[in-house]
Amino acid sequence: MIRKSVDKSKNLVAKGVITGYNAGYKPEDKGGSRMKAQKDLNKIAALTEEISKLPKGYIAEKSIGGKVYFYHQWSENGVKKARYLRDDEIAPLSQLIEKRRQLQEELRAAKAGI
Repeated sequence: MIRKSVDKSKNLVAKGVITGYNAGYKPEDKGGSRMKAQKDLNKIAALTEEISKLPKGYIAEKSIGGKVYFYHQWSENGVKKARYLRDDEIAPLSQLIEKRRQLQEELRAAKAGI
């Protein structure tokens, strides 16, 4: 009787039943995980490059003398910088800043996926 149970276990291992040795192995992963890792690294590099081209910071609204003024504010070497924005500069800059934030979220997700 013992011999039959041993023979059955040998057959199960031979048929590819998951054991402690191959629990994480998937036949479709042969080399594919390396390609996926390379694609992820390329995506991270592309996102990082694109983010570096976009403006940092945010648009601040200041009320001075009863009038509202808009400023682009960002931090540079630990020092807060600000630049006055004309009315025609506000919309394009806010779109670029929003695009930067979206790309940063994608970058965080890509880094978490590695």
